[in-house]
Amino acid sequence: MSPVRRFLTAVGAVLALALAATGCGNADYDLSAGTYSADGKAEDGLRKITVADTAGMPAAFVRYGMDRGHFKSQGLFINFKTSGGGTTVIPTLISGELDIAGSAVVSCMIAIDRGLPVKIIAPGTSASDTATTDFSSLQVPQNSPIRDVAGLAGKRVAVNTLQGVSDVVIAGLMGADPKVFSTIKFVEMPFPDMVAAIQRGNVDAGFLIEPFGTVGLARGLREIVQPYAALRPALQIGGYLAASETVKTKPALIAAFQRGVAATSQDIADDPESFRRALPKISTLDAAMAAKVRLNQWKPQNDRASLELFASIMRKIDYLKHDFDYGKAVVG
Repeated sequence: MSPVRRFLTAVGAVLALALAATGCGNADYDLSAGTYSADGKAEDGLRKITVADTAGMPAAFVRYGMDRGHFKSQGLFINFKTSGGGTTVIPTLISGELDIAGSAVVSCMIAIDRGLPVKIIAPGTSASDTATTDFSSLQVPQNSPIRDVAGLAGKRVAVNTLQGVSDVVIAGLMGADPKVFSTIKFVEMPFPDMVAAIQRGNVDAGFLIEPFGTVGLARGLREIVQPYAALRPALQIGGYLAASETVKTKPALIAAFQRGVAATSQDIADDPESFRRALPKISTLDAAMAAKVRLNQWKPQNDRASLELFASIMRKIDYLKHDFDYGKAVVG
């Protein structure tokens, strides 16, 4: 069996587990969902494509763009699905079951580094421009002796995906020292389960994103840093992937999706409160929680500096085996 086939087989097993995990969480704001359609059925003249993105705010972004007509104006009708994110979407992209999928850029880069035929075609979620208003939150119990990221050495830290963006960001904040980084015990669990796990002492800290960060603070946890923006203001966290074959044979489709992403990004940047007010409709957040959460940011174009920063950290901690070639990995 070839290395690529072995990787795909392993990812297929992860997919089943991840979807099961995101579908049956029992804590507050389990943001998993099924399919979503703004219009019910494709209209004549629109090209139907299947798109998946990670449950939560990433999924809400696509749904908002659908409702606001930004993809329709580009001639696209999106059959939308939520996913477990990470590498779980890779097999369905390569098989043609999905046309485009959102994921964390770290997972995208690892897949590309392993030789899988996918490319990053558009930006997903980005961090805040400041390190005090970001949607990420590294939290500990109120009485924890941990006061900063350096205090995580030798501790148990909850992350939603192993070898994902959370541990790479933590590595970067610790100076990408592989000896120190290797002392951390990362514990994989769904975001909805993290707050309770921290409270019970099952882990020493948790890497949360909204709305779970707001839930944690409301339950008395203490935030030690907003890690995404602390690593780099406006750090690009997510990206949209397409199979290399799709990029090659359907350039007009890729370009139309890129324009839809850019238009949705600009719309939210111009009027973030309209997006906030829409959250109870396009996500499982109720109005009270939607009013409190710190919003993600989206950009119209991929941020090369962010991806190359991730690549430099990942090389130091051996998450990437080869130098990252931005020109080959990223389209547009």
